[in-house]
Amino acid sequence: MRRSLATTVSDSAFIRELGDAINQIPRQTHAAEVTAIVREVARMLGCNGAVFASFTQGDEDFESYRYIVACAASWCNLYLEQRWFAIDPFLIYAQHHTEPAVGDEISLRTEGQRQFRLRARETGFNSIAIVPCHTAAGRSRMGVLYLTSEDPDYFTRQTIAPAKMCLRSIAAELLEWWSQKIRRDLLHNLSIREDELKLLRLAHQGFGSKEIARLFDARPATIDQRFARLSLRLNVPTRAMAAKLAYESGLFDE
Repeated sequence: MRRSLATTVSDSAFIRELGDAINQIPRQTHAAEVTAIVREVARMLGCNGAVFASFTQGDEDFESYRYIVACAASWCNLYLEQRWFAIDPFLIYAQHHTEPAVGDEISLRTEGQRQFRLRARETGFNSIAIVPCHTAAGRSRMGVLYLTSEDPDYFTRQTIAPAKMCLRSIAAELLEWWSQKIRRDLLHNLSIREDELKLLRLAHQGFGSKEIARLFDARPATIDQRFARLSLRLNVPTRAMAAKLAYESGLFDE
């Protein structure tokens, strides 16, 4: 007989095993490696699948979305084909809340959302836990962990409550992993130097071209040109947006 979620998370051996698995996440380089860990964590929790989505709030083009998919490939393909990320009620919930929730308690407001939930059940996702995860104040990148079960009664308010700390720990580690990976990829792909990071950091702090020019012992026009080239490499129209992107991508983190 399968153990309940509350029983699982009260087991000290499980807590140690879960901690060991979570501690492996920062050491991984590739998403496939993290996916394998998430798949194992889902199994330990008695789930048949898990998905973690990370994205920047307000991204209407969905270009910032990154996923760890440890569930049936058929569901992932259907999700992308139907572009359900644009209407996913669980993603919408996570953008405005911090409390873990049961999927069936989240309102379905459109026919598209009702179809989304119906097809999820057909794929074996009868019960879903939603675990939002937000970054520090001022940053808009966030994440949401989905855990799924074939048992329609597996996730309830009562069973999620004692597991809240465990679920949040998993989500927070995955969000940190994605944030660090995005940072590494940006620094590597764009070959941003330390002096360019300093330029972006000063712009983010509100310094103007004349102030920055004095710090760099350069002319304001030279600083303007350097910002123009940086903005072009970061594919944004202004220095303000370049500085914001650098901050939210963790480029200023030590």
